[in-house]
Amino acid sequence: MFSIFVFFILSAYSSAATLGSKDNGCVDFIALGDWGVDNQAVPIKVAEAMAKYASENPVDFIVTSGDNFYPDGVNSEDDFQFDYKWRDVYNQQSIKDLTWYITVGNHDYGNSGSGVEHNQVTFGNTEPRWNFPQLYYSFTKSLGNDKTVKFIMVDSQGFRRKQNNYLRQRAFVQEEIRNPADWTIVIFHHPFYNVGGHTGSETMLREVLIPIINDGGRVDMVIAGHDHNLQHMSHRNGTNTQFYVSGGGGARLYALNEEKVEVLRRRGVDLEYFKSSHGFSAIHICDDEATVKFIDDDGEEIYSNIQQPRKYK
Repeated sequence: MFSIFVFFILSAYSSAATLGSKDNGCVDFIALGDWGVDNQAVPIKVAEAMAKYASENPVDFIVTSGDNFYPDGVNSEDDFQFDYKWRDVYNQQSIKDLTWYITVGNHDYGNSGSGVEHNQVTFGNTEPRWNFPQLYYSFTKSLGNDKTVKFIMVDSQGFRRKQNNYLRQRAFVQEEIRNPADWTIVIFHHPFYNVGGHTGSETMLREVLIPIINDGGRVDMVIAGHDHNLQHMSHRNGTNTQFYVSGGGGARLYALNEEKVEVLRRRGVDLEYFKSSHGFSAIHICDDEATVKFIDDDGEEIYSNIQQPRKYK
């Protein structure tokens, strides 16, 4: 009886349907973090770079790595910020109809503990392009054959604050990772590893989730935000999991911290790339290869990494 109840809880937050992508046999998406700031000059420039990229390349949807609304989230599902910081910014022809898959960050929680993070979930009930069924959830995209890409969307601030059923969320993430797709991607706000000027890597989050991520090498990439820059790191543990930070959506930039680079190196984590730049990530996933590009706010490709599927299924 207990196992049936647990299955119901876990599956309730998981998208049962496999959602199709464009007819190129691949899945293409943009990852954007730390974008919902009050001064719209930089987000508009990043949005124009996104639109330029999408006009020249296939893009199926957009994912966020949190901090969608600075400084304290939104006050209701009707908050003017949904227009001012989202609809009115990302309104260029090539991206204005794309669906966004949402995760939240610390700023989306606000400072009051009043539950304002749930207002973004409620907003999605009436805005079909704002896909946010729960604070944590998963969805699957088809590669146009029998292969799929699974996205596990995690509420990292819930773990940090020990709120919103964080232990249930841990069980959910564990179950989702133990049933991987051909490609499995985990997305949340606070990075396990970061080398920028933001506060240090999230120790509590690492202790909770890294054992799950590393278990069996079932995750291909982890995409986070929080550090306001663009980063790529890899772990020398043989699992092939790649760690990306895509936090250049508009907030004040953070510079490289060389001391953190050395600390992570001693932990077996190598910095592959870093740039203190506004911009976004563009990810192209096919059967046997994925390409992650960093695009700056001038629309220029500044980094590209090609990776193969994880070594273990």
